[in-house]
Amino acid sequence: MEILPAGYSDFRKREYWNNFFRIIDNKNFEWYGSYEDIKSIVYTCIRKRLNYSNDKDEDEISSSDVNKNCLLINTGCGNSNISNEFYEDGFKHIINIDYSEVVLENMRKKYGKKMKFINIDLNNSEEFDTFLKNIDYQWENENNNNINSNNIDNIDSNNINNIDSNNINNIDSNNINNIDSNNNITIYDEIDRYKIHMEETNHHDNFCCEKKTQKKKDIFYKQYDYKIFFDKAFLDSYLSCEKNEEDICKKNAQNYFSHIFKYMKKGDLFLIVTLCQYYIIKEIIRNIYNENIKLEIFPYLIKQHTNEFTLHPFLFAFYKTSNNKKNDYSAHFINIHNNEIREISIWKIPQEIRKIRENININIFKKGKRIILDIYNQNTNLCDYNIIVYDSNVEQKTIKYNTVVIVVPWGYEFHSLYASPEGNEELSEKAQTKRLLLVMKSTFFSTQNKTNDKTIVCNVDNKRADNILHDTLDDIPFNSFHK
Repeated sequence: MEILPAGYSDFRKREYWNNFFRIIDNKNFEWYGSYEDIKSIVYTCIRKRLNYSNDKDEDEISSSDVNKNCLLINTGCGNSNISNEFYEDGFKHIINIDYSEVVLENMRKKYGKKMKFINIDLNNSEEFDTFLKNIDYQWENENNNNINSNNIDNIDSNNINNIDSNNINNIDSNNINNIDSNNNITIYDEIDRYKIHMEETNHHDNFCCEKKTQKKKDIFYKQYDYKIFFDKAFLDSYLSCEKNEEDICKKNAQNYFSHIFKYMKKGDLFLIVTLCQYYIIKEIIRNIYNENIKLEIFPYLIKQHTNEFTLHPFLFAFYKTSNNKKNDYSAHFINIHNNEIREISIWKIPQEIRKIRENININIFKKGKRIILDIYNQNTNLCDYNIIVYDSNVEQKTIKYNTVVIVVPWGYEFHSLYASPEGNEELSEKAQTKRLLLVMKSTFFSTQNKTNDKTIVCNVDNKRADNILHDTLDDIPFNSFHK
């Protein structure tokens, strides 16, 4: 089997992912960058996680400290190293969920002593709800001091199987005094086992009662201050669908968001790292509509191999708001360069994403990068011109200009010098330039494009132009080849 799927629907199949992880074996596969790429954004979200739930309209950072005493739930963890990077950065309470037992088994071998890995299929709504309910139940009881884990020292694992899972909530923790001291299993692990139906898995889980390991502290149900639901690329695959499967993806999105929003409390965070394709944005808007949720959108750059990405990722941060906040159909966009916050309507998120993505692509100089911009006539709303932006591989010592603009003669648009990366590189070498701009008449609407030369055709704003150009206008040489 190849790694590439036969169709979009394969991304939603357990069999595909089991085979995928068998092929790549122990190699960590990182979607959309590493923890270092989003670390500062995560810190920002943690600092301001209470802003919206405290009826504060201002966007001031609540604290200079980053509170890492939280439970981090990584959905669709795969074999990404990011949970371990969170752990090494001080986030010690981590639960990873996935439905590929192949990858879970490998990850338990690597990081099972630090964090939990649980087999849960999010397509099973009841199973997902039970898991989240269990997490919520334990947290509330710990924070209300209804359960004293220090008094629960020993459990006979042979007798625990006689517990009726339907009556598990009736267990009196004060009466549990006799436990096999050689076991490291706490009553919480057994609640996990019954409530999450872990007995139906293949018993490879690192807290299954059949395993007898050295006693250690149960770090997962200690008092923590809040929860982070973390999703890195899972939503993108979970909602992948063919043209005739839109109803399936709509149902999946509703199931996913409704369950997490249901168990989000004041101060909790839901962070999604996504490529922000239209089908994803559409479901996000549909599912935050009329919810007590505030959305912030952070574009970011993958520090390594940035020029390899045509779609740059975004981090979506969801905050719980006060119950009395209704009809706030706005989202906050955070500027990638200066962190300036701008409020927009949630209905305009797709347009903003497109605009930001274009600006990111233009602004960054990367050798060999080639972008084609469409310039529309403001009067006819037709594409009159194309601009090819090419970043050359010319050696620094031979560079004379940062930017050179060449106006391509009509009819020469498909000449190899202008239409291919190799030709663009040749032109860059001759022009001794770092960045080459090729301006040409659009060939897509050739019959409609015979407009008066005096028509204003470029609707690129000043900021966009500044991003394209690496010199002041006076310093840029313009040239055109005659027929």
